[in-house]
Amino acid sequence: MVAPHIRHARPVVVGFGEVLWDVFHTGRRLGGSPANFSWHARQLGARSIVVSRVGRDPAGRDLLVDLRRRGLATDHISRDPDRPTGAVSICLMAAGIPRFTIHKQSAWDTIPWSSTLGPLASSAASVCF
Repeated sequence: MVAPHIRHARPVVVGFGEVLWDVFHTGRRLGGSPANFSWHARQLGARSIVVSRVGRDPAGRDLLVDLRRRGLATDHISRDPDRPTGAVSICLMAAGIPRFTIHKQSAWDTIPWSSTLGPLASSAASVCF
């Protein structure tokens, strides 16, 4: 048993890569493996940070709102003025087998380097890329 006066810091978990919308015929959901990894780590108590890029479009704004609502830090998500926010269209084929259409030339394809990423990487207990 840990003494009550000893506190353990929440581990920093970083999801680096795509954050996008999974688009189904019924609506859209948060997608991208790094973002989903960060969300699940957050549910387990980690301090989760997503490093990615979204478009300067309504879909990008909505993604940032959704991530913040889930308690994920978005300080390391940049906005791309030229490329759209990422999306994957998903339709169910026979027997419920999904078919994925990945929309190319998305904002997350061009995540820029930032001087804050080195210190972030040094503080991370885990990184999903």
